[in-house]
Amino acid sequence: MAMGGTELLIILAIIVLFFGAKRIPGLGRSLGKSIQDFRAGAAGAAEEGEEVRKLSSKGKEEVSSDGSEVAPSQQTKAARANEQNL
Repeated sequence: MAMGGTELLIILAIIVLFFGAKRIPGLGRSLGKSIQDFRAGAAGAAEEGEEVRKLSSKGKEEVSSDGSEVAPSQQTKAARANEQNL
């Protein structure tokens, strides 16, 4: 069921009546900012997921935050440092 132009105009008129014409640009800006923040968060989560896959595929070797491999004897130090950074 697609919405036609008349339905959209009616919804827009209700929004204008409910919020007022002066507040609509601010609402649009805040909605745009929210969408932008959501997309940035989703991209960050995807990058985190990729990092977890890299770590799990490497086995027992760890990768530091700058991408370099950490020797197995230094794994506990690196793990503690990462926990402190969180």
